[in-house]
Amino acid sequence: MSVTFQKYHLEHHRFQGVDGMDMDVPSQTEANVVTNLFSKVIWVIFQLFFYAFRPLFLKPKPPGGMHPVAGHFISEHYVFKPEQETYSYYGPLNLLTWSVGYHNEHLDFPRIPGNMLYKVKEIAPEYYNGLDSYKSWSQVIYMYIMDSTIGPFSRMKRKAKKAE
Repeated sequence: MSVTFQKYHLEHHRFQGVDGMDMDVPSQTEANVVTNLFSKVIWVIFQLFFYAFRPLFLKPKPPGGMHPVAGHFISEHYVFKPEQETYSYYGPLNLLTWSVGYHNEHLDFPRIPGNMLYKVKEIAPEYYNGLDSYKSWSQVIYMYIMDSTIGPFSRMKRKAKKAE
């Protein structure tokens, strides 16, 4: 999506304010519908969705490729091996993502800032070195797509504890 969005963003700068070219400009339909207090409140609340979906209806472009950072959503909690519930990622993209890949460390110590989670692994290697982890979010995406046994509900699920 980020690759596709980049095309719209570049056009926004090049054709700022031009109907049909700058996708920041609301459509004529939006202008006809958003005319009173109630519709304005709805439009403002959902403006992010209008902004995100407007280009798809007014000026569709070919979709971009999968972004490797999106793999972190799958890598954290999707169970690829039944004996392990959560996984960490120790690849170079941690430098760009404020170390969100140190997921097991974050779950164990949620109050430690992301940029310091690598130290948790250094201090306590006996707890983390034996766990399966990833070095590539792109590989995680590929594994998710290709493995017919993994799907949207391939996550550990629990029942909520009743309050006593």
